[in-house]
Parts: sequence; structure tokens; C-alpha cells
Amino acid sequence: MSIENISKAYLNNKIANIGRFDSGKVNPKAGKKDSKESPKGSDTVDISGEARNIGEVLANLKSGLNKVPDQRISKMKEIESKLKENFYDSREVIEGVAENISDVFNARK
Repeated sequence: MSIENISKAYLNNKIANIGRFDSGKVNPKAGKKDSKESPKGSDTVDISGEARNIGEVLANLKSGLNKVPDQRISKMKEIESKLKENFYDSREVIEGVAENISDVFNARK
């Protein structure tokens, strides 16, 4: 078959089916079990002990993370209060920020 004879529909079909396999064909990598063990049409999943351990560790980490107090909330409330009071619009703060920016650029020279 030459390239000129390949249609777009044929290519799209091939691309859409990448990674799929025909259920009638035997996949040698699948290590198929005897069909008597599971009825036709049902799927089974085996999860390794290592994967279960990882799942337990992740669950423990998530529950531990929920117990840690969130320090950002108090910081955000402080910033919100300063914004309402126009703290950041004061001459001292603006000059301090400008000075810090200047120091950063002068340090690079």
C-alpha cells in the first residue's frame, strides 16, 4: 500500500485505537487466568501489597495534614487588615519596598 492510498479515515481509526486490543485475541503479557475463575464479561483487579501499603501511607499523611494548623489564615487576616487601613499606601512602606528592590539590583552588580 502506498502513502497516497491511505485515507484520513483509516489513519484516524488507527490513531484512535492505539493501545487497544481485540478482545478475541490473546494478549501474551496479560497472563490470562482460567476463564472458569471469573464469569465472562466481568473484570477483576488485583492490587499488590505494596500498592496497598502506599495507599495506607497516603491516607495517614492526608489525615495528619488535616491536623496541622493553617498558619496562613492568620497571616491573610493580618494582610487584609493592613489593606483596609491603607498601611501599604504609606510613604514609609513604599520607600522601604523601593529601597529593598534597589538593594537587590545593586547586589547583582
